[in-house]
Amino acid sequence: MRIKQVYNYRLQRDVQIIGWIYFGMIAGIIVLPLLIKLSLHDHQAFSWAPYLATNSFKNGMLFGFFGMSALVYSDFATLIQNGISRRTYWWGKLASLTSLAFGVSIINVIYRLLVAQPFGFMTYQQQALKDFGPHAGQGLVSVLWYWGSDLSDLIAMIAMGMLFGSILGLFSRKGKIILFSAAPFVGMGLIWFIFSSAGGTNQSFAGTWMASLIRVALGFDGHFQYRMPLNWIITNLVGSVVMLGISTMFNKMLRVRQV
Repeated sequence: MRIKQVYNYRLQRDVQIIGWIYFGMIAGIIVLPLLIKLSLHDHQAFSWAPYLATNSFKNGMLFGFFGMSALVYSDFATLIQNGISRRTYWWGKLASLTSLAFGVSIINVIYRLLVAQPFGFMTYQQQALKDFGPHAGQGLVSVLWYWGSDLSDLIAMIAMGMLFGSILGLFSRKGKIILFSAAPFVGMGLIWFIFSSAGGTNQSFAGTWMASLIRVALGFDGHFQYRMPLNWIITNLVGSVVMLGISTMFNKMLRVRQV
């Protein structure tokens, strides 16, 4: 019962945040270019196609979910002081964010099918042939592959955000600033290392068992050309379970600071 209370509390707040994220993305991707064009007195016919034929909403939501997941301490302090346990808080937050991830992933698919693709964005079938080659499915199958991939990406960002936030909640303000400053560089370095290892550009590492494991996890075939669609989904879900498991340990260490 307490988990349901936390779930409802978080869901109301998280829906509002997602609404503001969508509002900001619409303003930045669609409204702002139109205002700039009008301010420059450009009388040529305005085309919506370059702005609507985009995958930016999906990518923006990945960062949005990471941010919502990483915000830990304020909610934690409020709920703990009202008799909510750490375990209940953690499960309620996870349930709320996961529910919204399902909804947002469906919105992403609907937007791409009804808006982005009619305005010229690559269709799911075209992208499946490009990404998966002989492993691509036909028609609805390709849509389901990308929906599953998008959903697993969102879940992975939730898990990563909850892990990062639970660690961040243990530090002072100065420590948080240092972590926030270092995290992007560490993340970019890790991404470069993974893809260079999988692609064979890192010759000293390419032939090792770990490089082979990374290639399998990413779903790439032996030629680094096509991917197996299911591998990435499984990798995201397994990684999410690991990150969530670690985050529970740090979550138990959180304390309400004395003012």
